[in-house]
Amino acid sequence: MNEQLDEKTVEFIFEYTKEAPERQGRDIDALDTKMVQVFSAASVVVGLLGVSSENLDDSPVANGFLALAVVSYVVAAAVALFHLYPKEQRRSLHVEDLWPKGWNQNVKDLQHSLIEDIREVNTFNKNVLEQKR
Repeated sequence: MNEQLDEKTVEFIFEYTKEAPERQGRDIDALDTKMVQVFSAASVVVGLLGVSSENLDDSPVANGFLALAVVSYVVAAAVALFHLYPKEQRRSLHVEDLWPKGWNQNVKDLQHSLIEDIREVNTFNKNVLEQKR
């Protein structure tokens, strides 16, 4: 196996991975948005059941549905709070470090170090995404 860095390989990996942390951040935001939508729908269902139960007599079926809806709503609220609780995300931003630490380095060496950082960020954010899913 060749142990030297191939410039084309480094360039390809850098171009392919450089936007990965930003895509993961958008995915995390999309999952949060979906959870808010699910919780909003649950709120509407409970509200409609509450309003419609006023028009019904105290039948066991209506009361059973209302009780089931309230229990489901409490579960949905707990899941939403857990899901929406702020979780640390990482990004790969090196604007402040590139000049002071990299002005005298080879471009391929800089790309290689950025690729390594992006890999670490990707691993961290992958865990956050799995928790939110």
